[in-house]
Amino acid sequence: VSAQPFARDHSYAVAASLWEHSKIIAHYAKLIAASTPGVNPDEAYLCGLLHDLGKLPEALGWATGCSGSMESAHIGPILARNWCLPGFLIDALDSQSASVDTPDRMHVGGSLQSSSRKQSWHKPWTEILSTAHELAITFDGRQPGLLQ
Repeated sequence: VSAQPFARDHSYAVAASLWEHSKIIAHYAKLIAASTPGVNPDEAYLCGLLHDLGKLPEALGWATGCSGSMESAHIGPILARNWCLPGFLIDALDSQSASVDTPDRMHVGGSLQSSSRKQSWHKPWTEILSTAHELAITFDGRQPGLLQ
C-alpha cells in the first residue's frame, strides 16, 4: 500500500466505499459464523473484511491490466498467496473466484476438476459470504460490491 495520502477525489470515494462495504460484510459474516458449528467467528470476520481483496488494486489506482468482477475475483486469491495470508482466507477467496467461473470444468493445480467439486471444498465460506451480502442488502440497503 502506498504511503501517499489519498486526495479527496473520486479515487478516495471508491476506496472509502469499498472499505465501508467490507466492514459491513465482515460484521454479518461474524454473526453468521457465531451460529455455524465449526466456523471461527474471527476468521469469518477477516474473510468478510477482505472478501473484495481483488478490488483493492483498482481502488488504489494500481495498474493491473484487468477490469471487471471476474478479474478482480481472480486477483484476490493471488494477492492473498503472495502476501502469505492465512489458508482459510485463501480458501474463502478461492471460493469466490470459483463462483464466478462459468465453465463446467476448470483447470486447477495442474488437473481438471469439476467446478462443483472445487466449490464444495469451500462451501462454508461461500455460504457465509453470500448470506452476509444478502443481509447487507436487506438491512443496510447496499448492493454488494457497489462502489458509489
